[in-house]
Amino acid sequence: MKAKRLFYILMCLPTVIAIAAYSYLPEQIPAHFNVQGVVDRWSSRAEIFILPVVAIVLGIAMILIARHLRKQERFGNNNEKITYIIGSCAMLMFTVILCSMIYTSFKVTSSVSNMPGIVHKALFIAIGVLFIVMGNVLPKSKKNSWLGIRTKYSMESEENWRKSQRVGAIVMFVVGVVITVYGLLS
Repeated sequence: MKAKRLFYILMCLPTVIAIAAYSYLPEQIPAHFNVQGVVDRWSSRAEIFILPVVAIVLGIAMILIARHLRKQERFGNNNEKITYIIGSCAMLMFTVILCSMIYTSFKVTSSVSNMPGIVHKALFIAIGVLFIVMGNVLPKSKKNSWLGIRTKYSMESEENWRKSQRVGAIVMFVVGVVITVYGLLS
């Protein structure tokens, strides 16, 4: 399954990038930016490994969810595929965020506004693409207890499930397009 292989690669990618960059990072790196985009907390360069650890933990959780969904689904493995596709998008987000953290560390910038527009664009485009992909795959999910929009209404029947997923998909797709366009134009 291609989606599964891609997911595993993207799950490990932040760790590989962090290991490769670690020895080149300054001792102190920006750890948090406030609302104005100014660094309000600096940390040791070892904190660059927090995001890869979170990615791996989330990845393992998604693998367990995908396995559960595969067992739960009567015919096929549609929900498992969707879990890996959404998981791949999430892992790609972790990678983009990690790369922006590393970039700000190398530049030792004290403000996000001092970073070139390409970093902002990459973050917004990655978030937008994540929403667009989720909006595209959401209506394909079968009724289940883990994946999709699960409300009391949507869980009442298959028809309600399909309607809820379709409405949620439209909202996610539109939000994704707006975020992506903002990223391209900013």
